[in-house]
Amino acid sequence: MQVVSGSIIKQLHQEARNPRTGRTKSRGIQLNIANKADLSTYIEGVVKRVGISKAGWAECARQLRSVTKGSATRGIPGWVSKHPGSGIVQDRTNDPKNPTVTLTNQTPWVDQILSASEQLNALNIVSNKMRNQMARILKKRETTIE
Repeated sequence: MQVVSGSIIKQLHQEARNPRTGRTKSRGIQLNIANKADLSTYIEGVVKRVGISKAGWAECARQLRSVTKGSATRGIPGWVSKHPGSGIVQDRTNDPKNPTVTLTNQTPWVDQILSASEQLNALNIVSNKMRNQMARILKKRETTIE
């Protein structure tokens, strides 16, 4: 058991991280105990960075507000959506042969924060919202024609 404080917390956390994914490994054999205030300060700083990184996706959702119904950021945690993001949406849904929408999070280090499977999951959520919205529009048009 080791009592740690301040910058030692950051060092131990960095040593425990997987260099490829950035995720922390198992606890290991050494138990470290930190002052509650020091640990809270460190955690708040890390969470803020992660929130800023993922905020690019929230910005993409905001730009899709005209395409989706309801809150564009519904389902995105507040610690992410409260930050201004750097995201771009390329809407090519008017192309009759190949309608597409491309979402890009322009945060420089985002590929180190969000794995490919998490990125795909975010895209699936948005595409499902768009599909459901299109289905509602088509159903409403059907009922008004009859």
